[in-house]
Amino acid sequence: DFPHICIGKPSFDSMLSWIDTNHSLSSNLAITHLVSLGHKKIAFVGGSDKDNIYRDRFLGYRLSLERNNLSPRDAYVIPTSSNLALPCPPTCILYPDDFACLGGMNMLREKGLRIPEDISIVSFDNYPYAPLITPSLTVVDIDMYSLGTRAGASLLKKIQNPEMLIQTYTALPHLIQRDSTVLHSET
Repeated sequence: DFPHICIGKPSFDSMLSWIDTNHSLSSNLAITHLVSLGHKKIAFVGGSDKDNIYRDRFLGYRLSLERNNLSPRDAYVIPTSSNLALPCPPTCILYPDDFACLGGMNMLREKGLRIPEDISIVSFDNYPYAPLITPSLTVVDIDMYSLGTRAGASLLKKIQNPEMLIQTYTALPHLIQRDSTVLHSET
């Protein structure tokens, strides 16, 4: 009976109240954006299939590729960005978060690739530095502000009304296009 709210949907059946982002939709927003720019070779970097967020984002990645008549390529599902030495390299990369993206950007530059001229990149989250780095990151904003304010409001309601039933809330992500993605044409 302790008032609570979990940030992140529990990975097990429970009677917990929770708030999360639609991670599958997050990937769909990124893929839809990249396909609209002409990209067909889209890599997905990072994560463990034991992580719910990774699994949901990966599911959205695969479903969105299929909806856009693109065949998912196992070679484009990469555990870390250091594994990008592929015979047919991707034209864009979807990173799991802005920290991984920064490391990936450095690795891409070390390989002599220019962002976004040679390879476009999209990241999840929207850390405060995302618009400040060069090039500024195109991101899927998972709306942490909405999650926090909704969590606080839900917790206050639960404190004021202890009999309140389970509460869940799913924030809708949105894409913020910046300079790390550009129109791609096959050569």
